Amino acid sequence: MDFSRYLSPSAYHEGTMKACRLHRIGEFTTDAVSIPKPVGEQLLLKVEGCGVCGSDIPRIFKLGTSKQRYPLTIGHEFGGTIVEVGEDADKNLVGKRGAIFPCIPCRKCDACLSANYAMCEDYDYLGSRSDGGFAEYCSVDMQQVYKLGDHTSFEQGAMTEPVACCLHGIDMCNIKPGSTVVVIGGGMIGLLMMQLAKNAGATKVVLLEPVEGKREVALKLGADLAIDSIHEDVPARLKQEGVGNVDVVIECVGKPVTI
Repeated sequence: MDFSRYLSPSAYHEGTMKACRLHRIGEFTTDAVSIPKPVGEQLLLKVEGCGVCGSDIPRIFKLGTSKQRYPLTIGHEFGGTIVEVGEDADKNLVGKRGAIFPCIPCRKCDACLSANYAMCEDYDYLGSRSDGGFAEYCSVDMQQVYKLGDHTSFEQGAMTEPVACCLHGIDMCNIKPGSTVVVIGGGMIGLLMMQLAKNAGATKVVLLEPVEGKREVALKLGADLAIDSIHEDVPARLKQEGVGNVDVVIECVGKPVTI
């Protein structure tokens, strides 16, 4: 999301910014708020790109924030440019580009002390528990910023978080060179999984997806076959296309019927 059109170039120096905030379930507005001031090892990031996660939509309309804290700036898939740092942070980071790891572990519980930060017992999280990336600026901890390559766009950088989730899934699948992989669901995660399965060495990747437009995108992104899983007999179509045994199935819908 590009917020630059909403604000004059002088706004940063005036200390205000635009932020898309959830005030309660169903009340999501663009507000003028103060730009956060980084302290300690915090960094102030000028948000250059932010993705809309599938979890953001139900968060706005059905579920609310994780701890029902309002108002809250949502958005957790983002990156940008460091424009200011706290007094204990590395001053040389100003001007650097980075993607954000949105989870903020407590670093005190047993899981954190064993470096298993994803299992933190009392974590914070940008965009669902603390103010996130649907804003022009966001304050982040120094440990949350990962350097972007010089030729990586901010839009690509914003996809770092969902791609990381998918890479974890791919690691669990034990895909080997020559594997045949079926991906169920052609949304953002399914399309990422499909491409990563190819990168992991899969010889044939098949997507099951009822929406024609998503099947077309999948084929453009390298799927060997895309099947309408509602209106076609999937086993018969696989046999017709010469697909033998399926080595790995990756479910990317999250509904009982697909599981």
